[in-house]
Amino acid sequence: MAIDDADDGVDAEGHAWLPTLHAERCVHTHVEVASCDRCVAACPHDAWVLDDEQLAVDTARCDGCGLCVAACPEGALAHDHEPQRRRVARDPVLFAACRHAASDLPGTRVPCVHAFTIEQFAGWYVNGVRRLWMVAGQCEGCACHTQAANNPAWQRLNRLLDACGLTAFEVSMLPTEDWRRIYLQSSPDSSKGADSGRRNFLRRMFATTAPSAAENSEWRPAGVLIWPLVQDRAALHVPNIDVERCSGCDACARVCRHAAIVVTSDPAAYVIDPAACTGCGVCQDVCEQSAIALAECAPVNVMVVPLSDRRCRSCGANYHQPSLDTVIDGRCPVCRHADHASKLFQVV
Repeated sequence: MAIDDADDGVDAEGHAWLPTLHAERCVHTHVEVASCDRCVAACPHDAWVLDDEQLAVDTARCDGCGLCVAACPEGALAHDHEPQRRRVARDPVLFAACRHAASDLPGTRVPCVHAFTIEQFAGWYVNGVRRLWMVAGQCEGCACHTQAANNPAWQRLNRLLDACGLTAFEVSMLPTEDWRRIYLQSSPDSSKGADSGRRNFLRRMFATTAPSAAENSEWRPAGVLIWPLVQDRAALHVPNIDVERCSGCDACARVCRHAAIVVTSDPAAYVIDPAACTGCGVCQDVCEQSAIALAECAPVNVMVVPLSDRRCRSCGANYHQPSLDTVIDGRCPVCRHADHASKLFQVV
């Protein structure tokens, strides 16, 4: 599937108004049967085109709102919009103004207050920032607000924080005059920006760990960013394998580029790392047995699924499947698939 790159248009403050597309991160570049269409669904202007041939953006329709960036689970879309980080009393606070708001303060304007990603919120949170104060235009009549208001990124993060007993990230929409007055009374924050601090923090975290493909880029999944604070209590996305359905074909582990599901040999098992899961859903897309479910903001329960070696009763090949008291079917995934295909042929 071809993925077209966006143009280099910029807004009045020098920010790219079209999202930057990192095609190598998009699930459609790697998995032909990927069902993800979140950028398409998030766009209030129908600017994204997804079909069997391509994923592309119609630049004539795109107004740079950034909702597709916030919706993408893989960081395949990006923008360079950041709120202003300042100090109110002694606390760090982020300030942002919708492009439709009456704000004359330089560096505060963003295309849409819903365009901030969950990765941004997680990065700010681990760096000690707990507040984002915003001013907007007429949200009630805005197509962007209508499209994004039901499940914004900060609410998804707050569900996880609540499940772990942590303080919520406060996002407040203030009247324009109040927002402007507080901003002018605040002081510049001389500490490192959230993004820089996040990268340095993660470099220390992964200093002794072999980097995965995702870790070789600047983008990190929100689950990785927030994991040091939540640990084993809960995760943004938790893959669960139904051991009674799983055939042991390993397709889920092969397609996961973040090693959220891996196969180990000693001991033989599927090992699940919920922190690395982005919720992209490709493991579900490739699972012919519908054996994988993705839970959101859920407790972390079974992280290791033991595997037992078997010998196929049809072809004699060795294979493995989740350890159960009774052997289900007794055939390897290849023979199961061949039998399923032959039955379909007979029906046709």
